[in-house]
Amino acid sequence: GQANEDAYHWASNDTPGPLTTGKIEDALQAAFAAGDPAPTQLIVLAGQSDAKGMSTDGGGSPTQARFRSAMEQWINYVRQRVADIWSTLLPDVLISTPGVVEEDGDHDGFDKVRFSIYDYANDVANTHVTQGPEYYDLDREYGDPHFPEWSNQILGARLADHFLNHAYSGSFTFPLQTGPLIESVTLSDDKTYIDLTLDNV
Repeated sequence: GQANEDAYHWASNDTPGPLTTGKIEDALQAAFAAGDPAPTQLIVLAGQSDAKGMSTDGGGSPTQARFRSAMEQWINYVRQRVADIWSTLLPDVLISTPGVVEEDGDHDGFDKVRFSIYDYANDVANTHVTQGPEYYDLDREYGDPHFPEWSNQILGARLADHFLNHAYSGSFTFPLQTGPLIESVTLSDDKTYIDLTLDNV
């Protein structure tokens, strides 16, 4: 997690953790060397491990404020690395909130993570949050909010689809699109109904 004392992404002394300076940095550099275009969207799955520690049963560490601070610093760092490597604009951010776990004692920790994410997205421009449905039907181990590889592949496709809804507002056709895109909304004069214009049904 980003905020734990033994952080993998972001360390307690507010420096990038080994996963950030290792695999993430290596992936960015390899993509640039291969001539890939600059990423326009940073997709973040945040807080699964932190939520268990933040719960009452987990001891309440890290605190909600610490998680929010570390998450924001980590996202800022990765966005800036993309901008520096490609000499481009900062990518937008799409955060997928943690879903559900079976242990009753962990639920308050997951709520704290979700509230932190919503709070962050509300304060930072070009940041979106998606929640819930991505998680509920995907395979994972009992008591573990993390997904195996095959579930992550499905989740990645769903999040890419979600991003296209945000980024193109119905003007982009994508094979993974599974439902209609709303192109326009019109409120009736008496405010009793709305007209939706749909594309790609």
